[in-house]
Amino acid sequence: MIEVFSYTHLLNLQLDFLLWLQNIRIHHNELNQFLLWLTKFGEFYIPSLICLTIYWCISLIDGVYLFSLFYANVFFTQLIKMLACVYRPWILNDKIKPPAEAIRGAGGYSFPSGHSSKVASVFGGLAIIYKNKYLTTLVILLILSIMFSRMWLGVHTLQDVIIGFLIGIVLIFILKPFINWLEENKNRYFYIITIINILTVATVWYIRYKTYPMDYFDGHLIVNPNSSIYASLICLSYPLGLLNGVFLCRRFFPFNTDISIRKKVLRCILGILLLNFIFNIMNNYFWGISRNYLFTFCIMFLFGFTLTGIYPLIFTKIEKLYK
Repeated sequence: MIEVFSYTHLLNLQLDFLLWLQNIRIHHNELNQFLLWLTKFGEFYIPSLICLTIYWCISLIDGVYLFSLFYANVFFTQLIKMLACVYRPWILNDKIKPPAEAIRGAGGYSFPSGHSSKVASVFGGLAIIYKNKYLTTLVILLILSIMFSRMWLGVHTLQDVIIGFLIGIVLIFILKPFINWLEENKNRYFYIITIINILTVATVWYIRYKTYPMDYFDGHLIVNPNSSIYASLICLSYPLGLLNGVFLCRRFFPFNTDISIRKKVLRCILGILLLNFIFNIMNNYFWGISRNYLFTFCIMFLFGFTLTGIYPLIFTKIEKLYK
């Protein structure tokens, strides 16, 4: 009983802190808009854009590292979310009223924060790669700002963002030597991605069929687990496709990034157009719209694989013909 009371008390303190921030937030609309924009750095599009630009144009091996971080943080945060099943702050306390735009980007369960994990791992990975004090300072400020923005907007508690941050930081230091180990024998890429695919499919199967809390208020289900299951399926399948592309590309047709600036710019421009096209389809036809699970998983996987596997193969073939 003491442990339960202690955790409940701690959680209530965190919710009170969100209410205190909310009382400040209602008087600072410009800051709200800025933080709503800033928190997008923890979603899928901007990390994808940064990782893909490095992967296509700057360094294939650095791209492998960044996409490994991308996938790993999504995998662990989604798995923990679906195991813990912690409700969002506005469900735990109906006095908390996040902006509608923030709620649209905060589907599913709350713990841990996927935004915090993603920026800590992907942007922290950039700092590890380039080891520039100015970049490192910028990355630290960005990570802390996004962690704060999730609380300011009322969509995460302090425990959510701290654990998400720790997941991202731990992965940075675990995966760097792991990628170096894969590089010693590139056949390992194929074996590891096979294991990862099996593990992910098994995890998706478990998430799909495990039992979830079914709490009701006034005869209505507070949180429908089906929406969280569907969101997790999308969150896992897209980065899995990205990771398959980079691993198989590294194993079977490693392309060259030591090319002219003109070719790099062309690769990047065409790739961004492809990325925007894919995200338009994702946002308009999949996010927020429940569809067949298997169909969605396959399509989202294909979207990711197209960006890191099919598109590099196409521009590599074209550049060889042009040369």
